[in-house]
Amino acid sequence: MLYPGSPAFSFQDSIGDSLPTSISQRIFHGIQSVNITGKSSLSNPEVTREQFVVFVIDLLRGTAEEKSAVILPMIRADNSEQVTGQQIQQSVEQQRDVSSLVPRCRRGKTPPFTSLLDLPAIMYLNSHLPSEMQHKWRLLFSTQVHGESFSQLCGHLVDQGPSLLVLRDSGGFIFGGFASQNWEVKPQFQGDSRCFLFSVSPRLDVFTYTGYNDHYMYLNHSQQTMPNGLGMGGQHDYFGLWIDSNFGKGHSKAKPRCTTYNSPQLSATEEFSIDSMEVWGLGDLSEELQVKNKKSILDVDPEAQALLEMTGRTRQSEGLRDQDDDET
Repeated sequence: MLYPGSPAFSFQDSIGDSLPTSISQRIFHGIQSVNITGKSSLSNPEVTREQFVVFVIDLLRGTAEEKSAVILPMIRADNSEQVTGQQIQQSVEQQRDVSSLVPRCRRGKTPPFTSLLDLPAIMYLNSHLPSEMQHKWRLLFSTQVHGESFSQLCGHLVDQGPSLLVLRDSGGFIFGGFASQNWEVKPQFQGDSRCFLFSVSPRLDVFTYTGYNDHYMYLNHSQQTMPNGLGMGGQHDYFGLWIDSNFGKGHSKAKPRCTTYNSPQLSATEEFSIDSMEVWGLGDLSEELQVKNKKSILDVDPEAQALLEMTGRTRQSEGLRDQDDDET
């Protein structure tokens, strides 16, 4: 499968089964209509990355004239000059499904940072998430912002609901996992069959539950008899994705495939060093988790909060949390 990032990529192959054929054809038609070179590209079975980027920018940020130039070819799928009311209605109804491919991303009060994911990767991964999680992503953790600390990672990850973990190793490979449930620190596996592992670079792909075992998610710390770290898929010491509690190291041991997700080795080397990592919370927090996350003095020190939760202790004082205006 070719993917966004090469000089040209096969749109239909890249989309796969993530969208109905009628919608993907209309999107392809819209991208194909973007004229970069001044020559007609409607007969070309491929679209370039430049066409894709201009298409997205014009559709999301363009003027009314620029947006209409993008939308009209999508409605007029047969290349005719006339557009009927029925075509407009059908196109609008179908494009409602496409809007969920681009979530509203919020980074809260954190300083600006550069994400490991580009727009095509975000659209692709978001299309594989449960529908109730597609509308909003919240930045929970980034090594660029919060530093390289496992306790900091846990402090920003625990009790934040479903999440998407993204890593780049020292070899330049980008990969990660979707955790469908709230993370808890405990020596047992957690999660459900909606979890998956994925690769972004050098190949864009998603690897879903096989039914072989229920080793979806694992998060543990300060245990002498059990592995300490964060894992997804496989088994102890042979995870499809593993981040050691000695932050900075991990492994992806899948020979030939991870038993839980049927994923290959995701990293450049089986044992890898983390170059960068970020975690996105997905959708809205449940009322139960909102209550758990009410403001306390420990909020100023997520590392201390994580250490308390790892030892099984609870907060002794809580106040009211004021709603923060998240930055987009």
